[in-house]
Amino acid sequence: MSASHLVLRARRVLTPFEEIADGAVEIIGERIRAVGPAATIGRPAGARFIECGDATIVPGFIDLHIHGSGGYSVMDGPEAVAAVSRVIAAHGVTAWLPTLTPRATLGELIDRIRACCAGGARVSGGAEPVGLHLEGPFLSPRRPGAIRSEWFRAPSVPELDQLLAAGQGQVRLVTLAPELPGGLDLVRHLVERTVTVSIGHSDASHEEALAAIAAGVRHATHMFNAMRGFQHRAPGVVGAVLVSPTVVCELIADGVHVDPLAMRLLIQAAGWSRIAVITDAVAPAGLGDGAYEFEGRPIVVREGCATLADGTIAGSVATFDANLRRVARLADLDLRAVIAMATIVPARQVHLDDRKGSLAGGRDADLVVLSPDLHVLLTVARGVIVFNALGTAGHGAPGNRD
Repeated sequence: MSASHLVLRARRVLTPFEEIADGAVEIIGERIRAVGPAATIGRPAGARFIECGDATIVPGFIDLHIHGSGGYSVMDGPEAVAAVSRVIAAHGVTAWLPTLTPRATLGELIDRIRACCAGGARVSGGAEPVGLHLEGPFLSPRRPGAIRSEWFRAPSVPELDQLLAAGQGQVRLVTLAPELPGGLDLVRHLVERTVTVSIGHSDASHEEALAAIAAGVRHATHMFNAMRGFQHRAPGVVGAVLVSPTVVCELIADGVHVDPLAMRLLIQAAGWSRIAVITDAVAPAGLGDGAYEFEGRPIVVREGCATLADGTIAGSVATFDANLRRVARLADLDLRAVIAMATIVPARQVHLDDRKGSLAGGRDADLVVLSPDLHVLLTVARGVIVFNALGTAGHGAPGNRD
């Protein structure tokens, strides 16, 4: 449904830098024209007006780490990327990074799907893929998680350049293990090319992790998972990241990957401005319990947890909005801070905050309407309504419950 001129009004708007009571957002085409008190914006002639009642309007969510959803894996190519875009829009995601794992044909796959992210590519009825996240192939075989370690590669600047060349500027985030021989060279090489570097699937000591952070690592992939943990005489990757104010931590808030107490500890230790909520969702996300496949191996989903045959957690099957609600319940934070972890923080990490992650005139028209209990009622991606549980007139029973 095209939305050439829209005005949405709600009990409050979180930009998220400020809270506007009885606020409104005016959209023309793909951009936000104005954000402010509803009385100021009014009802412009020719605009479609959507009354959202006691809901809250927030920026669209940005998922920096997601492999699939709804039965589709991004490793299957452009059609699957488009399908995932449509699935996740129902959960408030308006921008995302298709996340690719190692395989022999990784360069070919990057070449095939980069066009999905290039030049403001559209996905009919879905969230916008805004670049690629390469989770590998330069990872530690000591911390493979559920990724097949036979596809891991030793750090190589020429091989990295081949992958970046295949992406033609669409690779925005790279996860690697910087302690591997030559790993710091990769960090510096990526930083010079304005690609965000994340430490992950890493067995680095705290000294090695701190050296990588000094070299330019600014992100930590699925914090606590597939990395050397904290021990009081050997603080590991976790300790190095927590004491480094320049590093943002990904948080899979599904209640499976990170215990709720550890989530609270992370939020208190790092602060909301250093946390990006993610899903790390895999293809079975949203499909319920059953037998599926990940990385060519069977996995079982049972009670919200996906595992390999040996019990290793194999990605997440949670949705973004469910993760956000869990953070809101656990964290002693203002809702603006919770929303920031899903919007402006990830936008800044991949250099998109000049157009995404906040509500302001001139920004992309990406927004979500949330019920008082933080369920998604409406999603707008670049001015197009891509999910609507409010009804055509802006009213109706909330949908998208879990």
